[in-house]
Amino acid sequence: MTATVSRANGLGVPLNLQKTANGAAAEVPPFSAARGAGKKAADFLEQYSDSIASLPEACEGENYMKKLNAAQGRIFTTLLPYAAAVKKREPLLKLKDLIDETKCRCINEIRRVLAC
Repeated sequence: MTATVSRANGLGVPLNLQKTANGAAAEVPPFSAARGAGKKAADFLEQYSDSIASLPEACEGENYMKKLNAAQGRIFTTLLPYAAAVKKREPLLKLKDLIDETKCRCINEIRRVLAC
């Protein structure tokens, strides 16, 4: 699958996901507001890219997830769908190369989007 990633202007939209005591939907603040009031999409993407870049190097024969702290684990799990797509296209990639390639491609795509 090939996908195009683009960013939209704005801070997000409110989501009605939580129920109040009387069963009515309660408004939930936009994602960006919940993570830091007024954070712009570009700021989020820059921080996300930096977080990906700061993930530790993988080594063959190790359990990479055990190497990560909780914050790194959350970032890495967001990369797993893309890693699966890379592995499907390039099944001979070893674990270290797969993780390195996934990180590199994701960072490059974020940079491309931010440059637009």
